[in-house]
Amino acid sequence: MEMRRSHSPVTKSGLQCFIADCSVGAFVVSVLLHPEQTKNKLVCVEGVASSWNGIIKILEKLQSAKYTVTYQSIAEVEVLEAEAWGKKDPGAVRLNLRRCMGTGNAKLAKVDNKLFPDFEATTNLESLARATLVKQGLL
Repeated sequence: MEMRRSHSPVTKSGLQCFIADCSVGAFVVSVLLHPEQTKNKLVCVEGVASSWNGIIKILEKLQSAKYTVTYQSIAEVEVLEAEAWGKKDPGAVRLNLRRCMGTGNAKLAKVDNKLFPDFEATTNLESLARATLVKQGLL
């Protein structure tokens, strides 16, 4: 995502759902504080569902700018990712995330969000986007 140029490359149609959450750390703490209830169990947490198109809409609103979006197939992103890994380019990680998020396979069959009543998976994507734009001097 190139926020200075109001441009974003997006995998597939940009409608694929992925989970964006900053409260996973709080869930890990909850698990660690309840070792007996979680001993030898797979514990899954799911955060806020989002999409690239949804995030771009938030950025457009905050920046009062229309983003140009380049849609790429998963196959195209796989090629770019393989090239980046081959060159030991740290950007390969970003391409890996884009490819994974582009699959839309983010929904878990079983989640344990309600396992601990004090825990709530919440992420305010607009607030995160605003903070990022401010940090980069774009707001």
